[in-house]
Amino acid sequence: MFLIPPSDRFEQELALVERFTGMYRRQLSEVMGPGGNLDTPRRVRCARMCSEAMQMLHASETQLASALGELQAMAPGPDVLRRAV
Repeated sequence: MFLIPPSDRFEQELALVERFTGMYRRQLSEVMGPGGNLDTPRRVRCARMCSEAMQMLHASETQLASALGELQAMAPGPDVLRRAV
């Protein structure tokens, strides 16, 4: 049972993904700097951030797939759609 309506959960997930991608984009831009020449500490930090971003991406894709499945399960079946037309 949902505590939050599915459409609100879907919007919250999208907002969360948008915030995280913006944050990682800014942080990676700052770490890499204008020339892209990375010293060893910055390379390590950049690699860690890339790994975290990929983990977040995989988790977000899993949550998005789950939310889409929930929305699809709530959609009216073809018989309902035919009667409405």
